[in-house]
Amino acid sequence: MTATNRGSAERRPRSPRGQGGRLREEILEAATALLAESGNAPGLSLRGVAKRVGVAATSVYLHYADVESLAADVAAHAFAELGAALAAAAPGGADPAETLLARCRAYGHFALDHPGLYRVMFEAPRPDLAAGEPYSLEESPGRAVLVRLARDLERCQEAGLAPADVQQVLLAGSFGSYLSPASAIKLGLVPKLGVMRVVSAGNVAGEGAKMALLSVRERAAALALLEEVRYVELSDRPDFNDRFVEQLQFPH
Repeated sequence: MTATNRGSAERRPRSPRGQGGRLREEILEAATALLAESGNAPGLSLRGVAKRVGVAATSVYLHYADVESLAADVAAHAFAELGAALAAAAPGGADPAETLLARCRAYGHFALDHPGLYRVMFEAPRPDLAAGEPYSLEESPGRAVLVRLARDLERCQEAGLAPADVQQVLLAGSFGSYLSPASAIKLGLVPKLGVMRVVSAGNVAGEGAKMALLSVRERAAALALLEEVRYVELSDRPDFNDRFVEQLQFPH
């Protein structure tokens, strides 16, 4: 997505009749640019985006009823870019462990290169991240990416990894903020491990983005860490859905 860079005093010319979709694209590009520059997902506003585009705020409201719906659209496009980066990082059918490693590195590089977008993907208020509400994977614009990561993990498990080989599970983002380790184990979202081996890490994406923005040393350390991480793709396995459902049996 190419970001625009309009002066605040410049007024955008009216779109020809029937080309209102062009303004929606410019609104989306402006919101993306503002987030990329500021990294302040909660600070996104429709008035600020309207000023960036060079239109009245009422013009933005014709396309987005509220800032949450705009954030959801930005997040959807960002997740699509992330998904493309993960797909390009490793070809299908490659060694499961090598595939996971390559895609994990691509994921980390995306987060470091786009801290503002990464925060709106996992932190900005929107329907699937409503305050005080359970996280909804079905409503998340990142569902395809998250399911792909789950399939990577299953491929590695099928390649010979067992739950006993997992030393620790870190629950990050919305899962890490709202879901307890005990609940994650009961629901089958993580392997049946001892509860002490499952850690709710919270909003590590937001904190990591701050550290990378404020410290060159921390950014370098994060990049170096990517070389040590192995990333596993599970979601392209034909038996994924059946195995996933098997692990979602709620306790009686």
